[in-house]
Amino acid sequence: MDQRVLKTLNYYNGIASGYKELYHNEQKQKINYILKYLPKMGYVLDLGSGDGVFNEFVSKNIQIISVDLSFELLKLNFNNLKLNASILNLPFKSNSFEFIVSFSVFQDLPDIEKGVLEVYRVLKKEGVLIVSFLHMSSKSDKLVELFEQNFDLIEKIKEEKDWIIVVKKK
Repeated sequence: MDQRVLKTLNYYNGIASGYKELYHNEQKQKINYILKYLPKMGYVLDLGSGDGVFNEFVSKNIQIISVDLSFELLKLNFNNLKLNASILNLPFKSNSFEFIVSFSVFQDLPDIEKGVLEVYRVLKKEGVLIVSFLHMSSKSDKLVELFEQNFDLIEKIKEEKDWIIVVKKK
């Protein structure tokens, strides 16, 4: 495993028991910005799902597939469909999902280009992707550029700490 990925994995496994206190309010605030885009039914892929804060915001007609690098965080996620995996190597067929969310993950990827292309691969044509990442990250400008180059921009929100970008696959 890449040392940078291992460092991220160890960090999130280490804070799993206090994750809710550390990040839930911040994540809920970001999710509230994008509620109008959430589908009413179907499947949603939640990449970097953590302990499942996103689950609280979707209707009962939505089936969430929770994916996280941290097995310790996934153990806290009450969702039934969860998978321990990396965004850099998603175990799904191409064009599998109509809706993907990923909050506060991309700035931690060692290869952001590969991450963007992997998400592009599993998203269906005309599918919607919502991502957030720290705008103070050294990778922020490149991430904005990658999402705007590879997808059609729907909305870009500069929140207190994060960019929240809503895009559609071309």
